[in-house]
Formats: sequence, C-alpha cells, structure tokens
Amino acid sequence: MTNLKKSELEKLYKEYEKKSDETFKETMPHEFVWGYGDASSKVVLIGEAPGRDEVKQGRPFVGKAGQMLTAFLTDAGIPRDELFITNTIKFRLSKPGAKEGTLKNRPATKKEIIFSCGFLKREIEIIKPRIVVTTGNVPLKAALICSGLSETEIGTMHGKPVNKGFGVDDTILYPIYHPASLIYNRGLEEVYKYDLFELSKMSEKFF
Repeated sequence: MTNLKKSELEKLYKEYEKKSDETFKETMPHEFVWGYGDASSKVVLIGEAPGRDEVKQGRPFVGKAGQMLTAFLTDAGIPRDELFITNTIKFRLSKPGAKEGTLKNRPATKKEIIFSCGFLKREIEIIKPRIVVTTGNVPLKAALICSGLSETEIGTMHGKPVNKGFGVDDTILYPIYHPASLIYNRGLEEVYKYDLFELSKMSEKFF
C-alpha cells in the first residue's frame, strides 16, 4: 500500500466512523472493520458487513464464509493475499441475541446501504482497481446505486461483467453470489465455481 493511498483510506475511514455514529445512534456502539489487503491491487472484493469473527480479528471475510471464499479463490487460481477486500457497510450489523448480553447478525437496511454507497465509491476511487467483485445482494445494490443503474438481484446479475462499475471509467463490476449462500444452497456450488473461474480469466493479467 502506498503511503498516499494509506493516508487517503485512513482519512476516509475516520470520516465514515464519525458520520456512522452520528447517523445511526440507535445502533450504537458500532464495531468497525476496515478494508484490508493490497491497496494497489487491480481487483477489489466487496462483502456486506463484518460479523463476529471479523470484528474479533479486525479483518473482513475471516469467518466461515471467508474460509469458503478463500478455498474457492485458491481453486480458481486467484491469490487472496493480492486482493483488496472490504465491506459495503463497515460496522457489524447486530441485534440482541437469544441469551442476555449476546449479539447476532441482522440484515442491512436500505438506509445503511445508501449511506455507505458514497463512501464505498470513494474507496474504489482511491484504490483504482480494474475489477470490482461484489459478493451477494447488498454490495451489488450499493454498486448499482453508485453506478446510476437500476437495482436488481444477484440471481440475474451473477457472472455478468458490467462496464464502468461504480460509475468509474475503466472499472468492471463483476457480481458473484456471497459464499454464505452456499451454506444454505449447495446447488449453487457449481455456479459459484464457474463464476470464479471466469473471474480468474478476466484478472489473470493482474497477478
């Protein structure tokens, strides 16, 4: 990571933290996890939001879904350590769990997605990737909003490159399913493998 990019990202994250705390006071305190990886990478991967494991380790995509993602990336020949990985919403989406004092994850709200969209676009503009991979519906919706495109679902968009992703020239948006979707629907595994194989062909010149 160049010093300039590091400085710009740190400034962006501080602004995001401040405005998140001001905008979503009802969900305080917030547990933030920032983007991690090679900020000079030409491929950025975007998840939904950090979970318990991500908060604990301070990195995105390190829980069960992250382990699945790593395995599929490895099979496709895509080096995870050469990617930059971040989330659409950079604080844990949580609500009280069944046991007192525990938390469990919750879905993102439309307000949270729209709020995070502009910050996510600025993050992309700082890193300047050639391919932006969204995993699941939440980052896809944010990307489409930022790109000025109509919202749709991952089921119709996965594996289909979109030019001028996030409204940024020379940036391709490439939606794939979230790896967690395979936990609940093993029938998606072959589709997921194929989409990542196509991604590996698109990105091989960058690694």
